Amino acid sequence: MSIPRIIHQIWYQGEDQMPAKFRAFGDGWRRNHPDWSFHLWNETTMRAFMAENHAWFLPIYDGYPLNIQRIDAVRYFILHTLGGLYVDSDIESLKPIDTLVERPSLLLSRTVGYNNAIVGSVPGHRFWETVFEALKSNHRRPKRSPLNFLVDADALFVAHSTGPRLFTDCVRRSGVEADADTLVCPSWYFEPGTPAEVNGRITIDPDTSRSYGIHHMSQTWMSPGRRALDAALKPVMALARRFAAPG
Repeated sequence: MSIPRIIHQIWYQGEDQMPAKFRAFGDGWRRNHPDWSFHLWNETTMRAFMAENHAWFLPIYDGYPLNIQRIDAVRYFILHTLGGLYVDSDIESLKPIDTLVERPSLLLSRTVGYNNAIVGSVPGHRFWETVFEALKSNHRRPKRSPLNFLVDADALFVAHSTGPRLFTDCVRRSGVEADADTLVCPSWYFEPGTPAEVNGRITIDPDTSRSYGIHHMSQTWMSPGRRALDAALKPVMALARRFAAPG
């Protein structure tokens, strides 16, 4: 079975509240994939989907303090149930990806870890059971260390409870990255310019000439002040990663 040609996206407030630039990105995916189906999910349809298909998870789903956690979690359940490709709304499509989904049963995007911003799957893939167990185990907010003053407590909680850190840990614990029918996309496929681990070193390659898309990392769920601070710290963190890289 190949990955179904369905593109799933989420705008929690609904399509009528979606900013123009994200609508334009969505239109780009439609233009480049005319034979695919598209499903834009919102708060109401997400909750209804969970109630119909995964009601056992609703106490955790409804109990998340942040909407971004529901947005993260529901994509995993959607891909498990329906299959297809989940694409964050801030990813721009540069060219068709039809050839990428012909053979694999799971499509992952690797940077330093694995990003949950773009993921493809057949329905019922074994990977999702590992993810569901992790979601059940990690939904409580941990105590905050006073030494983490530069780290946004909410961002760290999201990363570990539903986001990229949880996702990366699940990929590695499940062993799916080594499966013959898993496609691990290098960072330049969808995330050019993002720090990525290549041959044991952290590199940054901004070249988009080979890319299928560009992840613009909008972080719309964060406050404007936090996004500004993260942008200011980005060069420092990139330099630190270079020095910290093995070899």
